[in-house]
Amino acid sequence: MKIIIREKIALLAIGSLALLSLATMTITVMTDDDKKETEVVKAETAISEERRYILKEYNGKIASFYYNSEEPIDIFDVSVNSFGEYDKQELYKGIVAYSEEELNRLIEDYTS
Repeated sequence: MKIIIREKIALLAIGSLALLSLATMTITVMTDDDKKETEVVKAETAISEERRYILKEYNGKIASFYYNSEEPIDIFDVSVNSFGEYDKQELYKGIVAYSEEELNRLIEDYTS
C-alpha cells in the first residue's frame, strides 16, 4: 500500500513539473511574440511618420514640412494673416497630411 501511495506522489510530482515547464515555455513564447509585435509597431510607426507631412505657419508664411522636421520642404508666398481666425489657428498648430497627394490638396486649397 505504501508503494502505491509513493508511486502516486511521484507521478503527481512529475506531472506538476511537466505542467510547470509547459507553462514557462508558453509564457516565454508569449513574451517573445509581444516583443516582436512591439518592434513591428515601432517600425510601422516610424514608416508612417516618414510618410506624413505637415502644412503650417513658418515665419508668417505657409510652408510644408516632413513630419517631425524643423526644416521646411517648401515655403509659399502666402501670408498666414490673409486667412480667417480658424484657418490661422489650424496653420499655427499644423495640419497633418498622410500622403503626398493629401499634402498637395492642402497646398492647393491654401495657396490658390
